[in-house]
Amino acid sequence: METSSTLGAYSHHCEQGHGPEIVWMQNAYENYIGTMDVPRPSSRVEIVAAMRRVRYEFKAQGVKKRKVTMDISTNGVRVTLRTKERKVRRFFRRKKKKNAAPRESLELMHHPIYRIFYVSHDSSDLKIFSYIARDGSTNEFTCNVFKSKRNHVKDMQPELVDNVI
Repeated sequence: METSSTLGAYSHHCEQGHGPEIVWMQNAYENYIGTMDVPRPSSRVEIVAAMRRVRYEFKAQGVKKRKVTMDISTNGVRVTLRTKERKVRRFFRRKKKKNAAPRESLELMHHPIYRIFYVSHDSSDLKIFSYIARDGSTNEFTCNVFKSKRNHVKDMQPELVDNVI
């Protein structure tokens, strides 16, 4: 594995064997709020309005947020449902089965980089972010909204240090 000090990314060979894939964020745990079709946005105001509309409509309907895992790489953005490891309570210790297959995670969506139109965060709540992607078959735009567990924008800002001489 190669490490890049500038982006904090690393590369590995992708499943298709087409060469190395750069992974920017692997296994980012987020909460998926919802997706809604939107007309092609022409300004940032329309994009933020679409993001807030998705948020408030799904909240009004009482739709529960789903826990998902996001993998962001040069192949695109892949969103899968997070699966829990089941804890088995046993009275006596038994050896774990070596042949037990790991649980498959259900892929909710996958958007290649070239289909992602815009990425933004909500300025009123920095934990909320969204991206608008164009669907390949219908050429419609969808707004996908997520809520992060932590404040990514705040974490990315460098800390200010006062140097007193």
